Amino acid sequence: MTARFCRSVALIAAVWVLTSVYATAQPRVEPARVLFAPQPAYPPQAWSARVEGDVRFRAMLRADGMVESVEILAVPETNLGFEEAVRTAVAGWQFQPATLNGVATGSEYTGSLRFELRLPGEAIFAAPSRRTWDAALAMVRELGLRVQRADPQHQILIASGKYEPKKLLSAAELKLPANSIDGLIFLHVMVARDLEPARVAVGAVFDILSAKGRQLRMIRRYGNDDIVSLLLSRLAARLRVKMEPLSANAEQRAQQAVALMPQGLADPCSAVPARLLTADEMKEATRKPELVSSVRATYPSDRREVQREGTVFFAAELTEHGTVVNPQNTIHADDSGQFVLASQMAARLWRFRPAVKDGCPARMRININQRFVLPK
Repeated sequence: MTARFCRSVALIAAVWVLTSVYATAQPRVEPARVLFAPQPAYPPQAWSARVEGDVRFRAMLRADGMVESVEILAVPETNLGFEEAVRTAVAGWQFQPATLNGVATGSEYTGSLRFELRLPGEAIFAAPSRRTWDAALAMVRELGLRVQRADPQHQILIASGKYEPKKLLSAAELKLPANSIDGLIFLHVMVARDLEPARVAVGAVFDILSAKGRQLRMIRRYGNDDIVSLLLSRLAARLRVKMEPLSANAEQRAQQAVALMPQGLADPCSAVPARLLTADEMKEATRKPELVSSVRATYPSDRREVQREGTVFFAAELTEHGTVVNPQNTIHADDSGQFVLASQMAARLWRFRPAVKDGCPARMRININQRFVLPK
């Protein structure tokens, strides 16, 4: 065997060894994935100024998937409250942590939140409200859900059942935890009965059985834009009518009502912007607002574990069709913000029969409190 041949073999072997070592040394990285992302309330200053747009942020995540810190990168306009609203909301997000070679690790997550002047989970349909109510009830029954409450007087529908991806969306599309074993879905549907054409509000709640090692945990998730959008689209397809997301602006809602009013149907109240009643005008209202459906806020697990109790006070606008929008915390009861987020998510599912002034449903400001008390 020649010296040149030996040197060649040695060189090939060295290259093979180095290549093998380099290949096995390549880290296997899986990025963090969002599991629970409650949306921020619209900042009052931005709401009043009618400013909308995207807020970009960077979150530092711990190895357990919780948020350690939030940095704001860009806002539509400064000094309107976007920064604090996003920091507070994202601080309550939960992630499936990033992994490095299969081991959970801290990481960085960059994302954006869009603030739009529309009412989340609400839409207006070019159809009469009663026909829309009948179609919503039929749609929910076709999904195989058990109807817990079907109230034709207030046109409130609450249904529940086992979550079935084939009939709705996959667990990945719904951003449910990867270790989900089973789950229940609760739907809250209201078709406003005092205004034409139909205004529909849909909310979804998931109770998810999640496995972590040998432990099983029941986790509650409020709201999901994807499934709400899917259900509103299916309802429009069933009715074979046009549907639009409902504007957060009363003047624009009146314009939508006029544009989508079916032929032969009329409603003088919906054709003009609903009034926002003052405290004095509320005293003269011919009908006071009536709570017709409410949801109890879920006790945050981290607050329960440390035996923490509290009360959350917040103010919100009650629309002319009876939904609670933009709940804002007025007195901080818990520095973690978890009580506040749980209260806001639950309040968005509350439904009212609105106040009436001068013969038309009206808007008003309301104050709500939620108490979190541990069982004795």
